[in-house]
Amino acid sequence: MLMLCSRIHVIRRAAVAPFVVLMLVVLLSFAALAVDLGYLQHATIQMQNAVDAAALAGASGLDTDEDAARKLAYTYGGRNAIAGARLQQAESAVEIGHWEAVSRTFTGSGLSDRFSPNAVRVTGKRGDISLYFAQIMGRRTGAVKKDAVALSESGRLGHRGHRGRRRHVHRQLRFARRGLRPREHQRQW
Repeated sequence: MLMLCSRIHVIRRAAVAPFVVLMLVVLLSFAALAVDLGYLQHATIQMQNAVDAAALAGASGLDTDEDAARKLAYTYGGRNAIAGARLQQAESAVEIGHWEAVSRTFTGSGLSDRFSPNAVRVTGKRGDISLYFAQIMGRRTGAVKKDAVALSESGRLGHRGHRGRRRHVHRQLRFARRGLRPREHQRQW
């Protein structure tokens, strides 16, 4: 009788091993999902910050000329790091044009000459972000892409040294991103 119990115990122990291996694979898959998606989300937030800074800088340079606005946008965008590396000029596109608040559309300056440029749209894209655990599953890199539009309303946007203007700039950017008209939703400074 004792011999029979001992054999059953060995058989049960051997039946648990495949189950543990299967659960280990599932656990590593969830770790890959959590860590790598978290890292990609962090890179997405960093990309949004970079294009926001570039769009705001470009909009503040619209008072002088379009080339100065582009140069400012590329400079300020390049000061931000995404996943450990700075945003390069080849990874971003700066477009100067007109933002129509009523229809919530951005029209590039090359497409329509009837409006003077009042907005800058910056698009950033990086497709070579290395992943950690997802390499086990066969996926080595991830990609992020974000864009931002900043408005320049006759010199009201930019670095003027007034504390209230900084809040106004961020509200302008936030409402432009959502496609809203800022004057309907905020008080005038």
